[in-house]
Amino acid sequence: MKALAALRTKKVLVEPGAWHSGNVTKAEFPLAHVTKLKLSKAWHWCVHKVQDDEREYRVLVAFEPMKSQYWAWLGVTYGSDQAVIARVEFHASHDGWHCHWKTGPLAEVSRGAVKSPHGNELRHGCSGEPKSVTKSEAFGLAYRLFNVAPPAGELGL
Repeated sequence: MKALAALRTKKVLVEPGAWHSGNVTKAEFPLAHVTKLKLSKAWHWCVHKVQDDEREYRVLVAFEPMKSQYWAWLGVTYGSDQAVIARVEFHASHDGWHCHWKTGPLAEVSRGAVKSPHGNELRHGCSGEPKSVTKSEAFGLAYRLFNVAPPAGELGL
C-alpha cells in the first residue's frame, strides 16, 4: 500500500487521549530517533489513537494560541515506534498553512523520525488566514484532513 493511500483510508477513533502542556512524551507519541518533541508550556497537545481495517495510528494535535501555531501529525504504529506519514502545520510567523506527506510504499516510510532522510516527502503551501484554535476544535481539523470519522459529542476530551 502507498503511504498516500493509508492517509486517505477511513479511520475511526479507538482511544482519545488527555490534554497536556509542554514537551510531548515518547510514551504518547513514540519516535525512536527523536529524543523529545520540545514544546514550551504555552503549547497544548493531545494524542488520539485511531485505526482503519488494518492498522493503528496516532494523531498528535498541538497548538500554541498566543502565537497562532498549530500541528496535526499522523503516525502509523509499528510496535513501540511509528512512521509519521502526514503533517499539517500553521506557523503565523513564517510560512502559514502547509502540509507534508510521505510518498511511495508505506513499508518504506522511515520509522522513528518526523522527517524522512531520503527525500520521499512532498510539501504544499496553502492559503488561509491564521486560525485561533481551541481544544474543542483542534481535533476537528485534524480528523477532516486525516480522514477520521469524528465521534459523537465533543472532541476536546
